[in-house]
Amino acid sequence: MIIYDDLLTLREFYSYYIKIQIEEKKEIVLINPFYETTDSVRETLSSGHKAIDVTKYEGKEKKLVISDSLKKYLGYKEEAGEEKIAGQIDESKQNRRLNIKTTNKEKVGTSHWWDDNKQMIEHADKMGNVGLSILADAGAFHFMRKTTELLEYECSLPKQFDLNLKAFCLYHQKDFDRLSEEQKQELVNHHGKVIKIEAH
Repeated sequence: MIIYDDLLTLREFYSYYIKIQIEEKKEIVLINPFYETTDSVRETLSSGHKAIDVTKYEGKEKKLVISDSLKKYLGYKEEAGEEKIAGQIDESKQNRRLNIKTTNKEKVGTSHWWDDNKQMIEHADKMGNVGLSILADAGAFHFMRKTTELLEYECSLPKQFDLNLKAFCLYHQKDFDRLSEEQKQELVNHHGKVIKIEAH
């Protein structure tokens, strides 16, 4: 589990991490942002001294997948727009417009998530890659006020994977602070390792 203070810090972390995993370790990387749009992630990864060729890795080489966490984990569709998420993290001030039509009304669980990732790891094996890294922001659960579902979902995932897979659950500090002490401890115990990244 990774706890971050702000988007700038998170962007610095994932830019560095994704570049290393794709270009040096030959992994496939899946990132599921929430407090910024998928296009914003593409722009971040395409610029700066840690820039990568996003178009190449998303397209021809299929080493990078960027998918909105609200859609992936809760079945809601994100559209580009100018409306801000009311009551969310003040400093993010990211523009999102949500088309709140459930595309999957099943209970949140691991079935679709696991199927998708198995397909990705099989693809990684065929490409001769080392494995798959997943960075998933839990902010979507907080936005939809689904704390119970978040805890059920997190605790349903294995602590260790049989597949060659590394998964990082991303929590904004303010989202993490909204949890009760008992809920925090439950998440910490399940993940085993918690890393706090801060601006420097």
